[in-house]
Amino acid sequence: MINFRRFDPYAVLAETSDQDERRGRSLIGRSSMNEAEIKALLECRQATHGNFADNARIAQALKLVFRSAPNWSALTEVQREALEMLSGKLARFLSGDPAHADHIDDAIGYLTLMARAAQ
Repeated sequence: MINFRRFDPYAVLAETSDQDERRGRSLIGRSSMNEAEIKALLECRQATHGNFADNARIAQALKLVFRSAPNWSALTEVQREALEMLSGKLARFLSGDPAHADHIDDAIGYLTLMARAAQ
C-alpha cells in the first residue's frame, strides 16, 4: 500500500526503463509495415500522444496510485479496467497534446463505461 501522505509520484516517474525501449526495437520486422512506415507512424503519434516512455512512466505511476487506493478492491473488474485504461489517456494529456480531441473522447468513453458498470 502507498502512504498517500508520503507518496512521491515524481520518484516513480523517475524510474526509467531503457530495457523497455530496447524490447520495442526487436518487434520491427514482424509487422506488415516497413521500417520507414513505422518510423513515420511513431513520429506522428509522438506529436499528439507524446513520448511513449514518458507515457508509460506516467500511466504506471497513476495505476500504482489507483491500485493502492482504499476502495480499489471494492470496484468491479470493469471499473478497475476503465480506470487503468484511463491512466493511459491521462498520460497522453500530460506528455502529448492536451487539446487533441481523441484523448478527450477516449477519456469520456472510459468514464462512460465505468459509470454504466456501476449501475
